[in-house]
Amino acid sequence: MSKIVNSFEEFLDERGFGEKDIRAVSSNTYKYTNCGAFCLREKDGVVVGSIVEGAQCGTENHKLTYPFSLDDFYAALSKVEVEADQIWNEVNNE
Repeated sequence: MSKIVNSFEEFLDERGFGEKDIRAVSSNTYKYTNCGAFCLREKDGVVVGSIVEGAQCGTENHKLTYPFSLDDFYAALSKVEVEADQIWNEVNNE
C-alpha cells in the first residue's frame, strides 16, 4: 500500500515524477493515459476525469480529498479510463 498524502506537496513528492505544479501533473496524466485524463487541484484534494473526444460528455469527475493514498489516486484514474472507453464505444458504435 502506498503512503498516505495529506497535502498537494506530499502528493507531488509521493508521485516521484519531479512535478512542480498541477499543470505538470495534469500534463503527465493526459500524456500517459489512453483517454487523455486530466487532473485538477482543489483546496482539499485533487480531481481526475476525462473529456471524451467525439462525445458530448465526459466521464464522472472523481475527487480525492486529503488524506488519500496514491493507490486511491490510481484506482480513480483507472475508473476514468474504463468509463471513457465505455463512452467512446457507445458513441462510435451506434
